[in-house]
Amino acid sequence: MPTSPRQPAARKTASASSAQPKAASTAAKKTTVRKTAPSRKAPRAAPGYWAASDEAAQAAAAPLPAEGAASALRVVAQSSTMSPEMKAFNRALVRIDKIKAQMAEMEATCQAHQQAEQAELKPLLAQETQLIREMVLFLDGHLELKSLSKTQRKTATTLLLTLAANLASQGDAEMAELHDRRSPQTLDDIEKETAKAAAMSIQDMVESVLGERAPDLEGVDDPEEMMRATIRHMQKLEEEDRLRREAASAARKAKRKPSAAQEQAQAAQEHADVTLKTIFRQIASRLHPDREPDEQERLRKTALMSEANAAYDRKDLVALMNIQLQAEMVDRDHASRLSAERLAALTLLLKQQAAELERERQMAQQRWMHQLNVPFGLSLQPAMLRSWLNQTLSEYNERLTHWREDLAQVQEETGFRAWLNEQTKVLKEQERAQRMGGMPFFF
Repeated sequence: MPTSPRQPAARKTASASSAQPKAASTAAKKTTVRKTAPSRKAPRAAPGYWAASDEAAQAAAAPLPAEGAASALRVVAQSSTMSPEMKAFNRALVRIDKIKAQMAEMEATCQAHQQAEQAELKPLLAQETQLIREMVLFLDGHLELKSLSKTQRKTATTLLLTLAANLASQGDAEMAELHDRRSPQTLDDIEKETAKAAAMSIQDMVESVLGERAPDLEGVDDPEEMMRATIRHMQKLEEEDRLRREAASAARKAKRKPSAAQEQAQAAQEHADVTLKTIFRQIASRLHPDREPDEQERLRKTALMSEANAAYDRKDLVALMNIQLQAEMVDRDHASRLSAERLAALTLLLKQQAAELERERQMAQQRWMHQLNVPFGLSLQPAMLRSWLNQTLSEYNERLTHWREDLAQVQEETGFRAWLNEQTKVLKEQERAQRMGGMPFFF
């Protein structure tokens, strides 16, 4: 956001150099008005399902959802007759439904926020783009004013190049042509130079800071693709290191006799795996479509068998148990008649399924945090996202006001020169901050 009413243009040129138009153009390629949200403090995060910290505690404290596909499979019995195995089985089922409900609510909340942002923020961005365009065209038509000092003309050129490059990065061909006409270096040349510098920086970072071999970035020009290639490279190295550590750990374990607890856990896991396989085989035997003479029933069984195959591949016990109900292989009271050993095996599978769902939930949360560009510490709750969007809209409206004021000021020649003097001061402050290692005044 602008820091004062009379300085929006210079703030647009956050990395621009008042002395070097070439440097200003290079910086412009790195800054895109549409992609850079106003700097702002995130609204204070209230406790919720998806706060950026203490997720496990919040998930555990979340209210129970309405009965879902998993909860419907619970053992129903009097509390006095419920065994520990039955209670553990029920808790695992409820936990699965709770995580699924959280994921569904998060997805709906974030999609609604995206739609609101598109409907309410996009028009403001379009207005700002138009105002910036007007400023660029004004600067282009007034660069040759004889009343401008050398410093004022240099500042005007720096602003023009940076703003035009910003607009060109959004696909404005006219602004790209204007930039290349006014700049000693074309945007294509700047992009190649930036990509080369980015590649060298990435390689230096990987090799000298992380002490790992650098990825091969030959022929990669896009800085973002370079970063993605580097991330893939680092992930590959991490995976190789993980496999080496696991192999070494397995070798050490092979030399040691497992403890009684380890043997018990291994036996429980093997029993659980056999139980899952048995359920799937029973379903496959019951639903084999080739054994069904009725066409409609064969189609129904084919669809259920397809669901069962997918559920077995992802170890989705809840889905398999529901297919058993749909195929009338068991009734609603089936679980209450199972042995303690069988319930323990099913509960272990359900806990593992819940753990996998929790990992998926956390990954979805991180994806949305990145996709929505949510500030650190802000929870993905409707009220918090709405408050954040309202703040963004307010600040963009303020930006529009500043641009209109600046455009009005520069219409008079004396006002134009005074405005350029203000911009020169801001650019010098930014250069001073950069030399001192500070952050430029992005907005």
